[in-house]
Amino acid sequence: MARPRRTYEVKKVGIKLTLVIGEDDDLITLLGQVPHKLRAITVKSALRGHAMQWDKPTGMPRDEQAQLAADLDGFVW
Repeated sequence: MARPRRTYEVKKVGIKLTLVIGEDDDLITLLGQVPHKLRAITVKSALRGHAMQWDKPTGMPRDEQAQLAADLDGFVW
């Protein structure tokens, strides 16, 4: 059975992600395990899980928050 036609507008945003071997191995592994057609939803999920909550306490220690922020710096520009 075919997928129903879209009844909503979409906005495409191109992102070029440069990963450094030895520094971003966790992301390289993650994206290598995700099927090509599911990579966009994987990135959106990661952004929604972290980027939208910077102004709210997460229960994560400040040093871990700072490390996470440093790790995500430059992830999307």
